Amino acid sequence: WTSTVLRRSCRHTTMPVPCALVVRLALLATVCWGTTLATGNITEGGQCNEFIVGSPLLCNASMGLECVYPLGAPKGTAGECKTPPAFRPSIATAKKVMYLQGNDFVFVDEDKNKTALSWLLDTISDLKKELAATKTELRDAKEELSKAISTRATKVEVNQALTVASQKASSDLSKATTSINTKIAGVETKIAATDASVKAKVSSAQYVSGMGSINAKIGSLQSLTNTDHSTLTKMTSSLQIQAQSAGICDGNFFRVLINGKPAGTDVKVVTGFKSGRPWSRGINAYKVDLAAGRVTDRWNFDTCCGSGEINAASENARLAAMLKSQKPGTVIVFGIIDEGLNQLYDENRRLLQDYGSKFIMSHITYRASWAMIGVKGLPPGSVPEDHGGFTPKPGCLGGGRKTAMISERFTQGALGWLNDAMYERRALQAVRKTQRQVFWSYDSCKNNYCGSRRWRFYKYSEDSTLKITYYDNFRCAGSGVSCRWDVLIDQKMCGRDGSHDVGPLRYDYYVSGGNMNIHQGATIQGYCRTLHNNARLGKGYHTFDVFERSSPQHNHGNPVLGWNWSGQNPGGTS
Repeated sequence: WTSTVLRRSCRHTTMPVPCALVVRLALLATVCWGTTLATGNITEGGQCNEFIVGSPLLCNASMGLECVYPLGAPKGTAGECKTPPAFRPSIATAKKVMYLQGNDFVFVDEDKNKTALSWLLDTISDLKKELAATKTELRDAKEELSKAISTRATKVEVNQALTVASQKASSDLSKATTSINTKIAGVETKIAATDASVKAKVSSAQYVSGMGSINAKIGSLQSLTNTDHSTLTKMTSSLQIQAQSAGICDGNFFRVLINGKPAGTDVKVVTGFKSGRPWSRGINAYKVDLAAGRVTDRWNFDTCCGSGEINAASENARLAAMLKSQKPGTVIVFGIIDEGLNQLYDENRRLLQDYGSKFIMSHITYRASWAMIGVKGLPPGSVPEDHGGFTPKPGCLGGGRKTAMISERFTQGALGWLNDAMYERRALQAVRKTQRQVFWSYDSCKNNYCGSRRWRFYKYSEDSTLKITYYDNFRCAGSGVSCRWDVLIDQKMCGRDGSHDVGPLRYDYYVSGGNMNIHQGATIQGYCRTLHNNARLGKGYHTFDVFERSSPQHNHGNPVLGWNWSGQNPGGTS
């Protein structure tokens, strides 16, 4: 049914008098218990009609008569003058009157009696809460099952956990079903006087749908609990990936093993040569299909010192395209042969961070060895990685080494979803919830990005809110001028978010008079959940920027960020 509530009035020649609270279900039929104030001369049994404009036919009120109209009759139908009942019907009597009318509920004493519709809606609300609580308990049971499996417990422990989870789920379902059935029985008892159509609505499509969803989840859970540990073990296998790199001064090789055997030897290497000529100098990459347990693609990118057909621009473009094209969760093993960093662009160093590299930005140097078992979408420091230290340039004068044999173990088969759990755990261990960056530079950016304030950070949760605190030393020199600094994420302003009552994060500085040159420390703080035009602010890398411009309707001053009077290093008096 709908919950539309209408207020109707009985009208006569003198004044409107509220007569009933009507809850409309489908039809528009109503009944009016008249409380007419005007009087006429029609005696008991005579026809009456209060709705005739100008000449209404009114009952003799001094004789205690009222005009009673036929139920469901159209407006304008004549009524009959009758003596009203000595008392108003109780709410139970009123309900019967309602049901007899078909699709309209009519309450004659709305101030003293709680409406049946409100009671029914409260009951349905209780049913929804009961279903929601049952779903929560089922989810908790499933989580306990997952924890038991992921700890690789013994067969007895797993079977015990499965039994407990199954019993808990069955018990919760039984309790919920009993409680719901009891409430439904109470509802059916209280509406026994109504017709079949109302009873069908009380059964509620939402209840049926909710129970169907719960039963489906129970079936899925019971299917899992019926699978014993030995069967799960047979359906699951382990995949170990190993890798080792040696630069030109430390052995000049890169090897990848899967379950102890050389991998990718049957896969052709894609290089920058149009002729398909084999090549290995630079960064080599092996893509691994975990389900198949094999290498499916191999690439070489000569980011050392190529020229001609293989050059820095073309090789970096190829590498960037490959790194960007992979889906989150893709496993790629990287390693250097000979030398691979001399012409590696910063853009690709940042992209390799997206695969979990901790060392690629600064630790690895000319002719150094480097190997990593990368996973697309993981933060720096969350995957196996090693490098061979610093080797002086030019020549091989010592100081370097080949990498250790790095290793990672993945799960295949029925428990393959454990890989995602491992990735999430690694990400949480590698990334701090609070990340900090210090800027030491003096920056006179104007109508532009303040390049010295750019910072790249990692957001490890898809649906979380950033809390940003930015302190700097601001100056806006001049007279009657202004400057504005906006904090941008991914070169966009933070979107206005009603749940946090925040919008753009900015600092305005106005100099009212006199040729002033004052440096002033200030803090910009706020929250950022979405970006302008609903741009995505999800899990992964993002860029913090500061952009300077003039405040509206003012001349532009001379802006400066930072304080560098003496030119001393951080920690001094500068």
